[in-house]
Amino acid sequence: MNANNVFSIVSRLQATLAHPLIKRANLGFTLTSPFTATNGSTTLTVADTAHGCITGDYVTFSGATGLGGNIIAAELNKEFQVTVLDVNTYTVQTSVAANSTDAAGSPGGGTVTAAYQINIGSGIQVPLAGWSAGAWGFGAWGIGEPTFMAMRTWSQGAFGEDLVLLPRGGALSYWSASGASPYYTHAVPLSTRPGASSVPEAASVAVASLPE
Repeated sequence: MNANNVFSIVSRLQATLAHPLIKRANLGFTLTSPFTATNGSTTLTVADTAHGCITGDYVTFSGATGLGGNIIAAELNKEFQVTVLDVNTYTVQTSVAANSTDAAGSPGGGTVTAAYQINIGSGIQVPLAGWSAGAWGFGAWGIGEPTFMAMRTWSQGAFGEDLVLLPRGGALSYWSASGASPYYTHAVPLSTRPGASSVPEAASVAVASLPE
């Protein structure tokens, strides 16, 4: 999968998508009956005020109940890639089409936890233009200087068996190799780890070292 979308960790025959969950301070945000289904459609509309997503981002739902028809709980409690409609709503795609019972039960889903991953990055270097696109005071008067939005790149540092990882210009995150199913576990913001202090909000390179 593209590194601008997710950070994949591969060990022998196992892999995990370690894209950090950093949208909400507690790694999960509670929504009430956020799902709206349309009869005959696999598209669900999700309501979350000021969700902060861009199209292509990922969200994982848990705790949801079914809508009463084809859209059962198992169809909702998993990871989705989102398509943004506006600042308060987006859509996700289910594997089965909703029926009239699901539509009648909308909006629904009960009390749902939405765990958002960080916004996806650019897969290519994108040229920028227009007012304030370049650095202030560079270039001759009246002549714009070229500037670019960099493609998403990652750096990482091993901390024992664990991993500190960073999308360039973003926040540091931590993936733990311990636990029952580490290869099905996302990374979390380093600032949320026990004992973390003075963690920078943004950095360019991640380097980890163990104490002597």
